[in-house]
Amino acid sequence: LIVIHNISRRISSILDFNSVFPEFASLLQSYFHFTHISIYSLDDRDRLVLGAQVEEQNEEKASIPSELLLTDDSAIVRAFKRVQTVQRNAADDELSLEGTLLPGIKSQVCVPFQHASKTIGVINIESDQDGAFDNQDVTVIETLGDYLATWVNNANLYTDIGRKANALQTLNSIGKAISSELNINNLFELIYSQVRQVLNSEDFFIALLERGHNRIEVKFEVSNGRRRTYIRSLSQDSLVGYVMQTRTPFLVKDHFEKVYEAITGRKPHLIAQSWLGVPLILGDEALGVIVLQNIRTRRAYDRDDLNFLSTIADQAAVAISNARL
Repeated sequence: LIVIHNISRRISSILDFNSVFPEFASLLQSYFHFTHISIYSLDDRDRLVLGAQVEEQNEEKASIPSELLLTDDSAIVRAFKRVQTVQRNAADDELSLEGTLLPGIKSQVCVPFQHASKTIGVINIESDQDGAFDNQDVTVIETLGDYLATWVNNANLYTDIGRKANALQTLNSIGKAISSELNINNLFELIYSQVRQVLNSEDFFIALLERGHNRIEVKFEVSNGRRRTYIRSLSQDSLVGYVMQTRTPFLVKDHFEKVYEAITGRKPHLIAQSWLGVPLILGDEALGVIVLQNIRTRRAYDRDDLNFLSTIADQAAVAISNARL
């Protein structure tokens, strides 16, 4: 009970999501001194991703998988899928267990943790000692797993609230910043820098309609942190063309390839996991589109993100029109 109280007291004050798993694993290790502790959590690709890893004192970090597939046959995956603790001990005639993350392991316990009936991840603990975990150890770890699920949820909520507060602050400042900028290249940089404070993207671009040529051109693009210096054209029957024609924001959370093919009638050259495009509208005229896409992350954007980017696009359209005069 003292261990549970002390760990819960320390971890409950952490509101940074990225710090919860490492801090929890370190605290657990400081009390129990296991050979190895790792924590895996489910990501949006339905994979268990390594969130924290701790070895015994003075031991270097072992090389273990950064992610596990739910089709893998391992104790960690079994604990996650069954939502049941998996405890293993090497038999008398075995030198060590098979299928553990570290070699020479004789005892392993995998404890899943969940919040609101949704399994979030698994605490994996391994020891090179025979019968290292008794019933009381397992009960303590399971109880701490329940607390961990709550802390993870709280940290997620806090991060989300902080992101939305940051979005409001960005909206309040961007209008003032872009309204006075008449150099269009500086304006593109300013729009990008404001958007990236709130929304992550592996590819960001601003495409404008060249009225005299009836052609959509990407005027500004940042891909994987690198600015592309050349101008490229987009087809009118692309998703960007669709957003311009409908003058409606468009969000693809998942199944991008199917959505793209349904709208354009052809397969995409590049398959994004998430795609968000909003039109730049001034009066009755569609000037262009702001696009964010993620190649690796599904469901990277939601309805709040769409509304946020749409509000920025409304302000940006006026500024772009002025800069093009």
